[in-house]
Amino acid sequence: TFLSKAFHTPASALLLAVLPSDVRHRVMSLTGIASSTGCMVVGFALIGVQDRLTTGAAFAVLSVVSGGMLAAMLWLDRAYTAELVTVLDTTRSDERPEAIEALHFIGYAERRRQVERLLADADEAVRMAAVAQAALLAPRDASALLMPLLSREEAPRVAASAARQL
Repeated sequence: TFLSKAFHTPASALLLAVLPSDVRHRVMSLTGIASSTGCMVVGFALIGVQDRLTTGAAFAVLSVVSGGMLAAMLWLDRAYTAELVTVLDTTRSDERPEAIEALHFIGYAERRRQVERLLADADEAVRMAAVAQAALLAPRDASALLMPLLSREEAPRVAASAARQL
């Protein structure tokens, strides 16, 4: 349960966020089946070794597995952030708002940098999506990003959305 809550759930949320919605449900179904199968295999393995494994050995094995999973999650987080930034830089404007929604899965400092950059984008839909993401930042950061936007924004929808977020 610990490994599932600590690693599987965040990794799934991270990976599923970048998938198109029509594919996402199939992947979620397959992931659920694989997760259940994995839990069953682990259960059988524990039953098989319960009399042969001392408490200290079990702790050592779990420590190694947890350390490996933590390293994998850190690597995955860095790779995901780099890929998301690449997608935001190279994707057509009409596809970028969907990618912008995935910003809430990356670290706070990088998310703030990306929101700030996207608030200056030429495309109105991209700026609208960036305003929505700015609302998820700390109030001080959101204000610092949205106040300058209000003074320069020419699109009424974006300006109204930014004003509502403040």
